[in-house]
Amino acid sequence: MLPQFSRICLNKLFSNSYNRHILIGTVKASTCPTKIYNHFSNNGQLSNLDLFPSDLKRITSKKDIDLYVADDDAANVIAKAIARFRMPNVPFFEVNPGPCILAKALLRHLEPKKLGLIEKNKEFIHIQQEVSQLHKSRILVNALEHHWYLYIRMANLIQEHSEKQQWHKDVVCQLFVYLKSSDFFRIISDVVIQRRLFANGRIDIFAIVPLLEFMRITANPDSKYWLYTQKSCLFQIFFEYELLAEFQKESFLPWFNPKPAYGGKIEYDTDLFYLVRMTPRRDLFSICSPGDLPLLRFFVNQCLFKRKGYVIPKLEQWIPGIGVDLITSKFKQSSHCKPNSTNFMQHLKSHTFHAFTECGSLTPLQMCALFQFVQKSPQYPTSCFHQQCKDFYLKSKIAALYTTTEDHGNSDDETG
Repeated sequence: MLPQFSRICLNKLFSNSYNRHILIGTVKASTCPTKIYNHFSNNGQLSNLDLFPSDLKRITSKKDIDLYVADDDAANVIAKAIARFRMPNVPFFEVNPGPCILAKALLRHLEPKKLGLIEKNKEFIHIQQEVSQLHKSRILVNALEHHWYLYIRMANLIQEHSEKQQWHKDVVCQLFVYLKSSDFFRIISDVVIQRRLFANGRIDIFAIVPLLEFMRITANPDSKYWLYTQKSCLFQIFFEYELLAEFQKESFLPWFNPKPAYGGKIEYDTDLFYLVRMTPRRDLFSICSPGDLPLLRFFVNQCLFKRKGYVIPKLEQWIPGIGVDLITSKFKQSSHCKPNSTNFMQHLKSHTFHAFTECGSLTPLQMCALFQFVQKSPQYPTSCFHQQCKDFYLKSKIAALYTTTEDHGNSDDETG
């Protein structure tokens, strides 16, 4: 017979699910919530769970986290989806591969000549080096410490291991990455200046994106007020995108459990993630010349700073009297931007302008066409628009985005 105190202690020990895991000899209680343990146990993937450090075996609501592929089935789905677009002659990079669950699937399904593993967490380096030893000539491993430095180093590695191409030609590499909201601003900025990530040319990006972020970047004027923003408009102008697959949060670690967005006014599945292929438009420079991209970005930012702001008062801050021209114009083609086979200004013909037309009612293509219309004005070259644009970038500490206009000038770029 055990003393009563001992029996009470044992009962408490076995009543705690975490401690049962300790007795079974699997994941420690202090490192894994019950929900996560049970999910991996029921799917026969405890061996995958054991590869992750304790700080990633958790449920979090932090927006700045990095997610790692933790499920074998999800890894195979991702690899097979990417394999449809595989270009064997260009390198493939995976950002934050963690314990190489996806990397192994990529090696099986893509058979890349060069697979770059760009890692932030040093606790995974020993696993990546072991995998690298099995594929000595195919894997490049890099360990880094800081997230912001990770982005810069990622851009440098892409420049180092890819061949420079003109923008209208094929992509220079392919990339798998988990993208947060702040990352979209970075890649949009890099398209504008054609530096850093896109210094050598266009990149095929395969990104895991939370559902809410996908709703933001694909929003249109009919979407909820908070969704259609400058980022939505610029992303759709600069990128072509395709939805490839969807996953539940259980396929990744840590489990992301965000707080309700916009005070719960927008309903969506917080557990859902999308695999999205996004590639800068091959014909981007036929929409807007490289030197005018910083100006276009500033124009969109200002017009959609307040979605309910009025178009004509905003334009007349830069060019007085342009509102009358906008209302009465037949929208002739601008010489500043070179369209494809169709008249790009046709996008404005479907929109009736008046004094109370809201900026948020314009689609991304209509916003582009409106920018062309402003450029066509005789007063545009001497308007205050240019000084305000320069001040905007200087205040944002990204003056390079504006100075590229001086670099490119008005010379014709090779657009193919």
